[in-house]
Order: sequence, then C-alpha cells, then structure tokens
Amino acid sequence: MPISSVKFNWNGTNYTMYNDSLVLMMNFDDYTRFNDTSRYGNNGTCTNCPTFNVTGKYGGAYEFDGVAKYFNITDSAVFDLEGEEGLTIAMWLKTNHSAADKYVFSNYNGNDPLYALFVDNGAIRFTIRSTDGLGSSTITGANIANGIWHYIVASRDAGTNTVQIYIDGVTSVQGSDGTAGKTIYPSGALYVGAQYSGVSVGNFFNGTIDELRVYNRTFSLAEVVENYFMNLAKYNATNWGLYVNQSKNSTGGLDYGNYTYFACAGDSNVENCTEQRTVRLSADSVNPLVTIINPTNKTYNLVNFPLLFNVTINENASAMYSLDGGVHNVSMTGNESLSAGGLFGTRFNATNGSLADGSYTFKVYANDTSNNRNYTESIVFSVDRTSPLINFTVPTPINNTITTNNSFIVNVSVVKSNLHNITYSWNGTLINIDVNQVGTPVYFGENGVIINSQAEFSFGTQGENNWYYYRRSLSTGAYSLLQWTDPTWGGSADGILGQTYSHPAPNYDAARAWNVSIPGNIIINVSIRDGDNGVGDGINYSIYKNSEQLYFNSFLNGFSANITNTTSVNVGDVIYFWTDKKVETDYDATLENITIKYGSSYLNLTQLNSTNWGLLVYHNNVSVGRYIYSACASDTSNNENCTETRTIQIVADLNAPLVTIINPTNKTYNFVDFPLVFNVTLNENGSVLYTLDNYLHNYTMTGNESTLFGTAFNRTNSSMSDGSYVFKVWANDTSNNVNNTANITFSVDKTFPEVTINSPTATTYTVNTYLINLTLDESGSCLYSLDYGVNNETLTNNGNIDFNSTKTGIANADYTLTAYCNDSAGNRNYTTNVSFSVSVSSGGGDDGDDGGGGSPGGPTCISEYECGEWSSCSNDQRTRICIDTKCNSKDIIETTSCNVDICVSDWLCGEWSACANGKTTRRCEDLNSCTTNVQPVEELACSIDNCVPDIQCGSWGTCEYEDRIEDVFDGEIKLSGERARECEDFGGCIEGYSDNLLCESSYEIELIEENVCGQKTLIAINKKTGVPVTHINLDAWKNSNLQIKFVQSNLTTCSTCFNNIKDGNENGIDCGGDCAICKDDRIDISYIKWILWLLLLILLLAIGIYLEEKHRKRKRKMKK
Repeated sequence: MPISSVKFNWNGTNYTMYNDSLVLMMNFDDYTRFNDTSRYGNNGTCTNCPTFNVTGKYGGAYEFDGVAKYFNITDSAVFDLEGEEGLTIAMWLKTNHSAADKYVFSNYNGNDPLYALFVDNGAIRFTIRSTDGLGSSTITGANIANGIWHYIVASRDAGTNTVQIYIDGVTSVQGSDGTAGKTIYPSGALYVGAQYSGVSVGNFFNGTIDELRVYNRTFSLAEVVENYFMNLAKYNATNWGLYVNQSKNSTGGLDYGNYTYFACAGDSNVENCTEQRTVRLSADSVNPLVTIINPTNKTYNLVNFPLLFNVTINENASAMYSLDGGVHNVSMTGNESLSAGGLFGTRFNATNGSLADGSYTFKVYANDTSNNRNYTESIVFSVDRTSPLINFTVPTPINNTITTNNSFIVNVSVVKSNLHNITYSWNGTLINIDVNQVGTPVYFGENGVIINSQAEFSFGTQGENNWYYYRRSLSTGAYSLLQWTDPTWGGSADGILGQTYSHPAPNYDAARAWNVSIPGNIIINVSIRDGDNGVGDGINYSIYKNSEQLYFNSFLNGFSANITNTTSVNVGDVIYFWTDKKVETDYDATLENITIKYGSSYLNLTQLNSTNWGLLVYHNNVSVGRYIYSACASDTSNNENCTETRTIQIVADLNAPLVTIINPTNKTYNFVDFPLVFNVTLNENGSVLYTLDNYLHNYTMTGNESTLFGTAFNRTNSSMSDGSYVFKVWANDTSNNVNNTANITFSVDKTFPEVTINSPTATTYTVNTYLINLTLDESGSCLYSLDYGVNNETLTNNGNIDFNSTKTGIANADYTLTAYCNDSAGNRNYTTNVSFSVSVSSGGGDDGDDGGGGSPGGPTCISEYECGEWSSCSNDQRTRICIDTKCNSKDIIETTSCNVDICVSDWLCGEWSACANGKTTRRCEDLNSCTTNVQPVEELACSIDNCVPDIQCGSWGTCEYEDRIEDVFDGEIKLSGERARECEDFGGCIEGYSDNLLCESSYEIELIEENVCGQKTLIAINKKTGVPVTHINLDAWKNSNLQIKFVQSNLTTCSTCFNNIKDGNENGIDCGGDCAICKDDRIDISYIKWILWLLLLILLLAIGIYLEEKHRKRKRKMKK
C-alpha cells in the first residue's frame, strides 16, 4: 500500500515532508527520473531532455545546458491555487553562469506566467499572478554563487499576504502578495528549465536541478531550515529513505547537550514510528584535570587576607569550592563567559576575607562542558590572622623623654603563643632576638674599638678543601696580637706561611684579643671578599666569655656563613676562623679586615608562660643625642605587630639657655628706625625663634655659627605697622632645653604728625606784629622757620599739641613760614608752610629823583646777605630766604623759575643700626624723590658686633662751586657744586666720615661799573640780594682779553697787592708791606669770545637799565 505521510520529530517538534499537500516530488534519481513520487503522479516529459547526472545533491540530478534542454509537466488541477491557499516551491539548484531571465520553474496561462522561479543575472527571483491578471507580485532575492549547491525555497503565504524567497535556510527577501484572495489556475503545462511564452520555449536555464518539490501550503522558516537538513527519496517500488543531517541552523552546529528524535511513516490505514532516541553532544568523556594553585599547604596570616583561591582546569568547565566537605559550595569565577556571570573557563578565582583562625580543607568540584566531573582534588591549609599583642610597659621612658641619665631600661610585653622573634629598633639599627635565645643576652651598641687591623697575608692552601688564614693585628693600648688560623693545621706565630702544626694549635702567650676589664661582651665586624671583584660582605659576630672557639663554616659558592651570634670564645683565648672551601678550587675568600668592638647595651628575652613574653632592653652609657626606638613581634605565621615609636633625648644638662635681648628695647621706634633689626644673644650654642603675636607666627633668627645655630642672632623686620608689640624669644640649646620667657615690649610709630598752621594765614599784614600758632594731631614739639630751616625759632608749648609765638617789629617783605614738628616718637613733618606778606606804611616823604634832596651824610652800609636753601619746585617756582648779616636790612625772599624735571633733593635719614656682620646701616629717604647719584652715606664698616653707633655731624660747609664760563654765555649765572660736613662716632663703633650733598644757585643779574683792586671793573650783581657774583676786568679789553672772576659776597680779594694797604681786598697774607704772590683767579678768553661777551654785556646792560628805571618809578609811586 502506498505511503500517505512521512514526518520527522526533532527534540519534540514534528516536521512533515510528505502528505497530500505535496503536489509534486521529483527526486531525479536513477529510479524515479522525471516521475512524480507524490500522491498525484504529475510525471514529466521531454523532447530535448536535459542530461541525467548521477552526482546530484542527493543521488542523481538533471543538468540543463541553457540552449534548448528542458522538460514539462502536464497541467493538473492540483496546481490550481484558491485565494486562501498557500504555495511552496523548493529545490536544490547549482548554476553554471549568470545571465538574464533564466527560468528554473514556470507555470503559464496563455502568454503570462501564473507563478515562476527564475535566475536573473545571478539573483533568484519569484513572480506570481492571479488568473484574472489583476494581481501580481515579483520579488528578488540575493545572488547565488555559480558552481555551488543552494537550497532555494519560494512561497506564497495566504495568511499574511506575503511572498518569500529562502536561500540555504535563511530568509533572503519578503514582499507583499499582490494576488491575495485571488485564484491562480494554470491552463498550460509546467516547464522546468525553460519558459513557455505561449508560442515558443525560451530563456533556458544553464545549471543543475535536484529534489524539486511543490506544496500547496506555506512553509514556516523552521520547516525551511529543517528541510534544508534532510531529504526524502524513493529508491524502488516499495522502499523509501529519509536522510537527516541535523544541525542547529544553516550556519552553526548543535550546542553541546541532550537531544531526542524519531521518525514516522503512514499509509491510508496506519502510521508507524521509530523509537525515540536521545543523543548527547559533548566534547569528550574524560573528567577534567584540576590543579589547585592557591591555597597551598601552609598557614596564612593577616597580611595574606583577603585570601585568593586559584584553580586551573585543563579544559573549559565550571568550578565550585567548599571548606566544609560540600555542606556549603561557593561558585568560582572563570575566565570565560564573563558577561554571563563568569561560570566557565579554564582559570578560576574566588576571594574569601572572612575566615577565622583554624585548619581548613579546600575541596574543588569541577564540571566540564560534557558534564564530566572531578570532585577529588583538595588541600589542607591553616589560618592564623591574630597578630602578637606588643606594648611598652614600665619602666620604659615615656615618649619625648629628655634626661641626663644615659642608662635606662626599655620593657616590652608580648602576648602570643606561637611567637617567633622580636626585633628591637634603636635609632635605625635593628636587633633581632628569637625564642631560641631566651635567657641569652644579645649585646649591641659598638661603643669601644678594641682592635682595627689589616691583613698581612691573603690566603694559603692547606689540604684539599681547607684554606688557612694567618693575620697579625696592631695593638691599641694593652693588646698586642690577634691571630686566627685553621684549627686543623695550626698557624705560624712568626708569620711564615706554609709551616704546619698538628692539632691542637700552639697556645701563644701573645695571642690575647682582650682582657676581662672590658665591660660587656664583644662584637666583631668582619668583611670577607667573596671573589666578586673585591666587593665586601659584612657579617657581625657576637663573642661571649663562656666558650672556647669561634667558627664559621659551610663556605659555598658565593658567600654563605653558617654561624649564629651565640657562637662564643673565652676571654684571652685564641680566636679561630675556619672556612671550608668545599668543592670550589679557585675561590678567593680573602679576609679583608676585622674590627673588634665591645657592646655595652643588651637585650634579654624571658618567657613568662605559654603565651606571655617579656623583653628587657638595658641601655648603658648612651651618648648625648636624640634617639628613636620601637619594637616589633612576629609569630611563626609571620603576623607582625609593633609598638608605637618613642623618642628619648640624652642631654648633657637640663638648664635652659640664658637669653639677652639686645634689640628691640622698651621704646617707640619711628620711621627712620626702619628696617628694624632684632638682635638676641645666648650664653651657649643654640637656635632662636621670635614672635610678635604670641607664637601665632614664628620667625627663625640667623645665628653667627650657621644659618640656624650660634650665640648671636639677628633678624630684620621692615613691614611692621604702628602699634604696641611684645617681642618674645623661643631659644633651644643643643640639649633641647627651652627658654621661652624672655620678652620685651616696644612700640612702633612710623606715622608723621599732621601739622596745622592756624596763624599766620596766606595774606598781607599791614602791621609789623603777628601771631604764630601751630597745632598737632598728636603729642609732640614744634619749631618754625622763616628761612627754610636755616634758622629755627622756638614756640611756646601748650600741652604738646598747641604751640604759640608772637612776632613783632617785622620788616616789610614777603615771607614763608615753615613748621618743623616732631611727634613723641621722633617722626618729623616739615612739609607744611604758609606764605604771607608784611606791608606797613612808613608815613615819610617822596623819594623822588628830581633835585632838592640829596643824600644824607655819613657812610653808606653795603648789605651782605646769607641765603638759605632753595625750596622744592612748586608751580614752576622755588624760593629761599636771604638775611642781611651786615646792615640789618629786611630779609629778602628770592623766587626763581624752575622745572619740575629739575629736582632738589630733601634728605631725611634714620638712626644708625647696631653693628652686625661687620657693618652698620641706616635708611635715608629723599622726601622730594629726586634721582641723584650723590646721597647721604647709608652703610659703614664696623668691627665690633652689637655696638650701637652714636654719630654726630657738624654744620654743612659752604657750596664749593665750579666755574662754568658756558653759563655766562648762556645768559645766566648758575653755580653748581657740592657741600660737605664732617661726622664723628662717639660710640667708638666706626671711624669718622664725610657727608656730601649737591648744591646749586642761579641768579638774575644787573651790571654796575666800579674800581676794584685798581682796575676798572664791570660787576654783575645778584638782582635780588645786591651781592656781586662776577667781576669783569674792563681794562683787560684794551689787550683783547676778557678776565672774569666769580665771587659770592661783597668781600673782594684782589689778584695783586695793588695799594699796599691791608683793607680786606687782598689775596695775600700781609699787604701792609711786601705782598706775597697771589693766586690769579682770572679766566682769560680769546678775542673771538670777547666779541661775543661784549654783545652779551650790551644786552644785559640794557635789560639792567630798564629794570632799574622801572624799580625807581615804583618806589616813587609808593612814597606818594
């Protein structure tokens, strides 16, 4: 009976590939050829038949040449599609080349295809059209490669009204179905490998076709994929075969795991199925190999936590661990699949930070991807996270102890049952003592050198493996010889190398290393060269007074000494160093040097019970200095705990240094005292800080020994504001004794007093009496001057802030009153002034110059004026006061033009500082801020530090002017030069010195002619003072010479003793008789310059006549 259905179940899902929906099935095998093996028998026929090929995709296949070969299938009603019916066309296809519109399968009704599958230039296309021609769709899938088998499926889905093309189990394209709801009734034959146009056959396919199927239903994607894996074929009249090559999808294999499958076939009466089978996919069946990297069979201490467990497996797997035999299992993180939680890999880690002290069994549970297991690997380890408890106890000195006692005890208490050792740190030196040394002192502190020797011989060979050493040591004190040798062969007392003795070695009386008078035990420092280019390796040996010999042995390649610091020798015994060369034959183990010292301090460890320990550290004869110390205890699990670090300072004394504050003193410092120098001395070497705000801010003072230390200290401060201060000193001596009690109070007042001139005011007084009244804004004192400080006059003091004076008998003139005021701190203000005039009518007659009068009888007094300094430039003018010192004429106030660019300095200097570092300084300030290269001295050398100068200076000398003929030709008499004064130090700190300042005068002149020294002379007179400034010899013009003499007063000195009369006009020493040779003050000018000077004189004379006439007219007018 023919079959009616075939299905395959994969992992619970049925896939039907044969039932009544299959309307066309052509295997193209040798048995079936063009026969349809579906239930409908739609066999094919051909005239130009394609070629049968036995190597198709499954069995045979038909090969089309693309020229004229094809076959057709007679139309049948089973190919008709109703509007709600689906369609699936499937086949295996292999193209030979790409061309346009090569038809693989087509169904035509007249001239138009109803459905067709064709290849268009390599792309798979599917077209479908309704019978009425009103609906159609054509979709284009991906290109396929030539020469390769491809599984092609085209379908119509009436449920979703879409059409699809699948290539090799993957959706290639999907589009809408234009024939939705419409019928497709083919009326002609179906063509395979060509297209029938209704007239002829064309568009021949070039390639191979196998396993053609047509279903009148729609395949799902899962069915397409599953049919891609399998093939159903009929082999003969009764036998069928189902081949399944199951995979996960068209591109990937199945995942590891368990799968089920079975197949069923039925006829019209019954369906029969195979048994269900299960397949498990895995990589292998061998249990994974587990290696535990960590933990290991050891004890883990506190520093090992959190503890990292590490396991490796020889294949991909998962792993868990347990510490309680599997009661609680913990997953370990693998190095693969981290995004999925990291459960798989070949390397696994887990961290545990919460284990208590105790013993544990670490067991691993590993499963590979094939579920092979390994639960056998485990390891035992222990946890000891408890550190020793260690503390300082009495009588340990408290932290920061300062003492003169250089012997003291440090007591250390330790609690731990499995204590291993204690390390005592003394000022950076570590001294170890372990539990095996309980009751045995460990000495340290190399305080006395006994012998420091050098080798006289390097080495000599004795025997096969032993080397023999012989060395002499020069003695210091009572020690004459130190000898060591190979104890087997003996040694030579006289230094002859190679002489041997039988054991024991001779006992030489001179071989004494030390005597019993040395305190404590002995430490030996030995440097032994190990052959590495002379690089030394130092080893310390402690030698005690209770045994016989000192050995070190097991000399291997490199340097290794098997000796402990408990090895000891007797006092006075010969010391033996024995080296065993072992198998090395060319080893250079030269003993380079040896230093023997004794230690006076030691440690002693005591076990009190099973858990408690005590360490006593005896410090003896500790040198003066600052030391830090601490102790650390380690157990056998290497847990370590330490005490706090403490400090002790051994000092020579506990007396605080004596502090003397030299400067500041209990006074008020003013502007000129700055910068202020602070000066402090100590009675011993130390360091000093000072503060002005009770140690809120501290400043280091510079010592005379180094930057920080000494007995004399200085520091300069220039930034203090006005106020009261307490200068406090913090002094430390070298024993760290502190004196912070020295202090002194002082004040700073750098503000100049504010002066108000209440009277006189800037007006013209018509009486010759006026009141002078000055007031200050603070307590002080005031003077005043009418000649810019040349003469200062006192005022009546009213409470140190108000000052008065009444001025009477004042001559008519213009005046400027300048106030010179000091506050109580000595700050001086002399910048305040007022200008006023006195003009009192005389009541006399006219001074007219028209006859009738005549001059009164008697001699005429010629005024001589002394002038003060010029004021600073203001409003393009500067002034000075000139006083008549001879005739008591009224004072003259001179005014001259000036330029603010021409600055006249006004210097104000402070007090000299105390001598420090070989010099004394003061600060000078130009109140007019001029720029000049000549200024007062601000620094002097002195030889006595801390000496305070007391400098007093004399009056300024007259200005030493230079003769500048160029000024004459410029039309102005301008005198410039320097003035000087001498200064002396009455404090004995420095030598005397001279101050020098610039000075300058310029004049408006008028000309008169007189007989001077017997010569007709043209005199240029200061127009304001009437004082001659130049003499011009007119008689010399006759000889074409110009003689000009610069003078500064009416007192004239002559070039010669012209009249033999001593009348004050000579330059000789005694003109009452023969005159001495006089200095010639004349300046000769060439003829050309004389012509120029003549023109200048004419101009000046004309100006002088004009000004004089104008002056006379004004006087006449005033008299009227």
